[in-house]
Amino acid sequence: LVQGLNLIQTLLGKDAPVCFFPEGMYSCSHELSVLIPYESELECVVAVGRLLSILQAFPDEEIEFRLSKNGSQVEIALSNGKRKAGVAVIEMADDAVEQSEILRKSIEDGMEWTELEEKTRKALVNAAGTASDGTGTFEFSCVHITPKFIEACDNYRFYRCNSGLGKGEFCVPRKSVEQLEKLGVSEYLFDGDVVRFKTGEGVVLFCRAYELEYPRSEEHTSELQSHSFISYAVFCLKK
Repeated sequence: LVQGLNLIQTLLGKDAPVCFFPEGMYSCSHELSVLIPYESELECVVAVGRLLSILQAFPDEEIEFRLSKNGSQVEIALSNGKRKAGVAVIEMADDAVEQSEILRKSIEDGMEWTELEEKTRKALVNAAGTASDGTGTFEFSCVHITPKFIEACDNYRFYRCNSGLGKGEFCVPRKSVEQLEKLGVSEYLFDGDVVRFKTGEGVVLFCRAYELEYPRSEEHTSELQSHSFISYAVFCLKK
């Protein structure tokens, strides 16, 4: 439980809502969501940072969870009843509730996942390292994924690897792709405006995919040549 909550906090921040349901727990933001298998008797939403801060004072094997009588708090207590604390139950926004239904369907049987080759995962991570940090044009803060190649450009550097995902053409924000290396994902599934990645432990990462007019590679090359010439001229002037 604590390991899963730590992962959610790392990916989405301490204020992220974590929703418990019988088959697992999940959390989501506008561009990135995560689902973690976990058997829970609760169905509620709490702030992940607040819950973690309390759990650190309780030994895992002695913890009991239950909703308060009025449903406004999750009560956390030792099995011997000597210590108890509470975390307020919060409400999720309407769009988050809608997204949560999509997440829950992702643990259903029959979904056709595709193996993510190691070289492709590394190409995605390398491309993310080339994309901009989000201070410029949105397209340049994304990784461009096509059936045949993966590429990224920050308007100064250009990266391309001939190892695509084989389905669709879309862009995924750099910050989402960077998480793939941390999780060690091994499978993927493209479904409309979302690309899903899954680890061997069953953790599913949902990355929002955008259909954008990504600049053609020859435009990158022309721009890079221009920047290279300018950089060289400045270097000569300084000498």
